Amino acid sequence: MLQIIVLLMALLVPVAGYADEIDDALSKAGFIEKTRLDEESVFACLSTVRDHFVVERDGGSIRIVLKSPGAAEPKPEFSAGPIRYVWDNQGEFGGELEAIWPDKRSKILIRENVWSMIQSGEFLYVFTGLSHMADTGAVYRISNFDSNPEVSLVTLLPGKPLPLLDSRRISPGPVNRLDRFLYDTGFFIITSETLVVLRPDIRWLNVVAHHPVWESMKPNSAVQVGDRILVGMCPGVAVAEFHNSYNLKDIRLFVPGKTVPAGSGMSGR
Repeated sequence: MLQIIVLLMALLVPVAGYADEIDDALSKAGFIEKTRLDEESVFACLSTVRDHFVVERDGGSIRIVLKSPGAAEPKPEFSAGPIRYVWDNQGEFGGELEAIWPDKRSKILIRENVWSMIQSGEFLYVFTGLSHMADTGAVYRISNFDSNPEVSLVTLLPGKPLPLLDSRRISPGPVNRLDRFLYDTGFFIITSETLVVLRPDIRWLNVVAHHPVWESMKPNSAVQVGDRILVGMCPGVAVAEFHNSYNLKDIRLFVPGKTVPAGSGMSGR
């Protein structure tokens, strides 16, 4: 099953403080580096519904939390001027994105399972997908989203998206020309089998990694810190490091060095 995490690209520049922040978080969480997953962990993640590690921001720190799958989430929505956008998905039974005006008028903009949406510049980007019999996904762009929304297809995706993270919340480091060009114009897409960069403004998609360490390990969350991206997954955490926004340096695997009780939160501060 393919799953996708999307990150709005912030500034990817090597900054020593960012590296220390990640290293401290992994160390305080009791994680150790491994070159590969053991067969027991792989089998457990593939064959059972089990707790998984989620990475998230908590103020100025990174949290690595062991959570049980299937927690109920509120129905998501987004407001832009007078228009309120509400979306959902019902798996094989379908989903939709609806625009609602103050006078109670409404319009169905997309009739697909909607997993996430983010504003970037003058557009809203909508990520849809379904994993049933086959994995499908797509990215749509909504223009005039605060007045008269118009929908257009940007690209198809290789699988179902997960809720995305807006990495603009991360404090950027020094800006160079390349990063200034890419900032607010692209997305990182983390699937179960690839890591890609999408530039929706020019409909350009570049695969920077095939068969990463999180392949089939149910990636569920990601946090961008400087030139690194932390990916939460079933058995642990992966750290992808970039030379710049186009070139991947490496992807490293970290797993807990000891048994962690479900529901516990581990943070690096």
